[in-house]
Amino acid sequence: MISRDGADAMKAGRALYRRALLWLGAVSLVTGSALFGARVFAADSQRALALDAWAAKIHAGWVGKVAAGSAALPTEMWPRERIRQEFGELNRPPQQPTSRGPLDDTTLALLGWWAAREHGPAFTSADVAREWVDHLADGDLKGGGFGHEFLNVLARLRKGERPPIATGTPRAEWIAAQMRAEIWGMLAPGDPKRAAEWAARDAEVFNVGNGVYAAQFVAALASCLMVDGDIPRAIESARRQIPADSAVARLIGDVVAWHAQQPNEWEGVWQKFTETYRDRTLEKRFAAWSPDWLVETGGWPEADVLDEYRGRKNVLRTHPFSDNEPARLTTEVTIPASGATLKFWITCHDQPSNVDWLLRVRVGVHLPGVDGTAKEMPIRWIDGKPQWQEFSLDLKPWAGKRLTLLLENAVLGKQAWEAGYWTAPELLDGEGKPLRGQRPAGRPYRYPLDFTPKILPETFSVLMGLLYGGGDFRRSVSVATMCGFDTDCNAGTVGCLLGLRNGLDAIPAEWKDPLNDTYELQVTGIPRRWKIGDLAREMAQTGAALARGEAFPQTGR
Repeated sequence: MISRDGADAMKAGRALYRRALLWLGAVSLVTGSALFGARVFAADSQRALALDAWAAKIHAGWVGKVAAGSAALPTEMWPRERIRQEFGELNRPPQQPTSRGPLDDTTLALLGWWAAREHGPAFTSADVAREWVDHLADGDLKGGGFGHEFLNVLARLRKGERPPIATGTPRAEWIAAQMRAEIWGMLAPGDPKRAAEWAARDAEVFNVGNGVYAAQFVAALASCLMVDGDIPRAIESARRQIPADSAVARLIGDVVAWHAQQPNEWEGVWQKFTETYRDRTLEKRFAAWSPDWLVETGGWPEADVLDEYRGRKNVLRTHPFSDNEPARLTTEVTIPASGATLKFWITCHDQPSNVDWLLRVRVGVHLPGVDGTAKEMPIRWIDGKPQWQEFSLDLKPWAGKRLTLLLENAVLGKQAWEAGYWTAPELLDGEGKPLRGQRPAGRPYRYPLDFTPKILPETFSVLMGLLYGGGDFRRSVSVATMCGFDTDCNAGTVGCLLGLRNGLDAIPAEWKDPLNDTYELQVTGIPRRWKIGDLAREMAQTGAALARGEAFPQTGR
């Protein structure tokens, strides 16, 4: 608790700080044309930003984020190869942008701004979390793209826990904070240190380590690019805001060096990145789950081996690669004269409601697509929840033969959340004794690229868009998307940064025009529909109030 004397001292200090800013050149914003002293100068460029220009920069950045993020949504979590197969060399939006944007990214960015405007520059992680609790009702979360971990954190916050919320999962160093961090640069143009500090407070609600550093890096990039268009200089200035020995800082150094070596070959640098940073520990976990089965799986939700899922231990999670390509588990086995039985348990993902998938078992086939289906079984929720279902197949008809057994996790209907959960399959001979299969020789595990920490491919994709896009919105967003990974978030970040750098006129019409300068979101107690120009001006006014050490509670709406 702060004493009365301490509170008075803090109040006096804030007043002195505000007077100092005024002395440096910050003038009342009532006229709408003032310059804002030292806090809005970039260290390298030493150029001031007036309120109208500030609002115009934010306007372009928010349009770029909503447009690029929503356009890339169909490619979310697709591998690079599939994006290339579907779209070739991207130079257009993968789909028409919408005013809803990538909802979780922009919604959480807006709620961060709301915390700062209500509480001033001393806002805390708890203030940000309070905005989530106050303004995200259950209905607001539906269809918003909010991840399972965020929903768990929000539930804990609603029960009264205070940040930081420890999740204990690798996702704590993933993209939740980076994807919304540009807002802090928008509120602190030319002050990357302040932008990074605010981004850390926002991130630390439940992100840790490199998940926080990536957010600080992006916030600092946004701050720099608002006042100085030199992209390499902005990257270096932003890198200085995070620990030099962090994985994100090392990645930034590597990518900058690789770009210098291969300035025209982004795919060569992509390959170098994956070879250098890919984490292959999942292969050991596949083998521990069952050494007898080859696993080939897509990954959204991520491919994984879980210690426990819904009461069963050592559970494999798979997901189809696409509508037409299932995940596959393969083994080879000789069936004895007494016959054999294949047994395992399977179930579904636990969200959203009533997800399903198709189990297909093939016998005696060696190549995908060759007929040989022995059994198909839809795997659905039972009595309103996912429940374990036992599968058994009598292999007596193939007694004496060498078989390939292929278990498929296929799409049933339209691809969405068809994650399959599997116990390790058992093979028993005709007397009930264990029968060993053999993983096919010469065939590697196939699974989505994995990285530790998980944020690395997302920060990498942002860097690739910036460095290989040459400052051009179309090329920058397209390269970031073609990298794969969490494409809507990364394209949205690059679109925002290029908007902040270049202005609204430099965003191609096919990205910005479908928005009609409108942003929509799902929240409670805050306007759900904004004209982006109006939103940008309120954000700029908030930033100016923060520079004076004040909150800015008026909505102007």
